[in-house]
Amino acid sequence: MRDNRPLRIWLIDDKPDDRRLARRAIERYFTHAEVQEIGTLDDWQRALTSPLPNLVITDHRLHWGDGLQVLQTIKSRDPLCPVIMFTNTATEQIILDAFRQGLDDYLLKAPQHFPLIPITLVNTLKRARQQRAIHQAEARLRLLHEINRHILRAQTPQEVASAALPLLHPFLQSLFLVVVRLGRQPDNGHVLAAYGAPENELNACFQQSHFPHLLETIRPRTHPFPPPFMPADLPCIQRLVERGTGAVTVIPLQVEEHLLGLLVIGWRSPQEGVSHLIEVASQVVNQLAIALHAAHLLEEERRARHIAEAIQRINLTLS
Repeated sequence: MRDNRPLRIWLIDDKPDDRRLARRAIERYFTHAEVQEIGTLDDWQRALTSPLPNLVITDHRLHWGDGLQVLQTIKSRDPLCPVIMFTNTATEQIILDAFRQGLDDYLLKAPQHFPLIPITLVNTLKRARQQRAIHQAEARLRLLHEINRHILRAQTPQEVASAALPLLHPFLQSLFLVVVRLGRQPDNGHVLAAYGAPENELNACFQQSHFPHLLETIRPRTHPFPPPFMPADLPCIQRLVERGTGAVTVIPLQVEEHLLGLLVIGWRSPQEGVSHLIEVASQVVNQLAIALHAAHLLEEERRARHIAEAIQRINLTLS
C-alpha cells in the first residue's frame, strides 16, 4: 500500500548514487513525496534558508560536515522534526551520541537495506506525529492555564482582553490579534484590545460596522484579507496588507446565546490558520467570553451602585 499524502524530505548524502537509490525507494512508496537532495555545502546552506521539511535523512560522513552536525542544526530549529541517520560510516559510539542528541532512527546503509527505507520512514513519521500531538496538547494546557490565571485577576473587560492577547499571540504565531466588543447598534461596538500591530490601525480597521453580517456567526471562519465585507480602500487595511496580512480568522465570543464580541486573528496566509491553532484559539475564546461576561456584570453592578449612591445623595440633599 502506498502513501499519497504530501511529504517534504531532505535527503542529505554526498554520494549521488546513494541518493538516487534512496530516492527511488522513497518515491516508490511515498508517491507524493517532495525529496530535496542535498549533496554539497552550498545545497545545505540553501536548504537552511527555507522551512524545515517533514523529515530529514542524513549520512554521517559528509565531505563538508557530518551527520551529528546536521542533527544538531535540525533539532536546534525544531526539536520535533524527525531525523534518520542512514550510514555505514558511523561507529556505535557515534550512533549512541546521536540518539542522546535526539536522533529518531538509524538504518545501516547497505544494498539490502535500501528497500527498508520506506518502512523506517513510516514508523518514524508515526512516532513524530504522536510526539508533536503530545507536545501541542501540553502546550495548549499550559497556555489555557496561564491565560486563565491572568484573566481571573482582571477587573474590567478591557483588562481581561489585554491580559489574554499577549499570551495567545506567540502560541498562534499570528500577525495580530484583536478583540472587538459588540454593542447593540453597529456604531456602538469598539476594539477592547489589540496586539501584534499598531493599535491605532487595528482600532480603525476592526469596527463593528465593518462586519455586520458576521454578528450571527456561531463558528470560526477564515477569510482572505481584506475580506469582502470590509472596505478595502481604508488606509489602515492597506497598511495591514503591506505588512503581509493575507487572511483573518473571526471567532465569536459567546456565552450561551449571548454574543459579546469577536476575536480576529491576522495571518500571513489562509494556510497558517490551521485547524489545531484555530481550535486552541476557540478554547481560549471560551475562557475569554466567560471572563468578559463576568467583568461586564461587575461593571454593570458598579454602575448601578454608583447610580444608587448618587440618587441617595440627591435625596439627602433635598431632604
